[in-house]
Amino acid sequence: MTIKWNNLINDAKQHLQVSKDPTFKTFLINDSSLSAVSYDLKNLEYYTKYYWRASNVKGSIQSFWSSTWAFKTTIPTPVAVYPAKGDTTKFPLNFNISWNQVPNATLYHFQISTDPTFADIVKDTSNMVDIFIKMDSTLLKYNTTYYCHVDAKNKDSQTPYSEIFSFTTKSNINKSVRDNIPEIGSLSAYPNPFAGELRITLNLKKAARVN
Repeated sequence: MTIKWNNLINDAKQHLQVSKDPTFKTFLINDSSLSAVSYDLKNLEYYTKYYWRASNVKGSIQSFWSSTWAFKTTIPTPVAVYPAKGDTTKFPLNFNISWNQVPNATLYHFQISTDPTFADIVKDTSNMVDIFIKMDSTLLKYNTTYYCHVDAKNKDSQTPYSEIFSFTTKSNINKSVRDNIPEIGSLSAYPNPFAGELRITLNLKKAARVN
């Protein structure tokens, strides 16, 4: 993140201090040679409060410190566990989608869509305590690609949505076999129902070897 402040003295250098300690006994940043009145903070810890202040330095003279400002970083964004990103497995209609347990998170918000822009939402569930959600045939369709993302929050922090992860469901094999039977011919069984011996008759439309 970037912090900014005002320059009150022309041609002055900037002295910036950033700390996790409101009394500034230890420092993340303590730099008196800055020319810009902004600073890109990197490698911050998640869900941590930081304090910062600035002053002007011109030659051997340093101004009074500014007021102390503070900010708190967010909790980490969730990461998909199952299906994992890039998983090319064809999934059944019944399984659990899961993500990692985010430290200090209390609730999750999950969305699944058939559209990568989430214009067509299949399910939208907020205020979840669990880190998984069950999928079933009332939600999913065969041979369809779905896109998911999830965010996390607590009483004073909410993450952006996670990176989108996707999966594709299996084809309906039973339907494929059933639909292809008329292309092969006709199939009959005698007696029906049967006990013991069963005679199956297959009438092919074209001559072919049957194994």
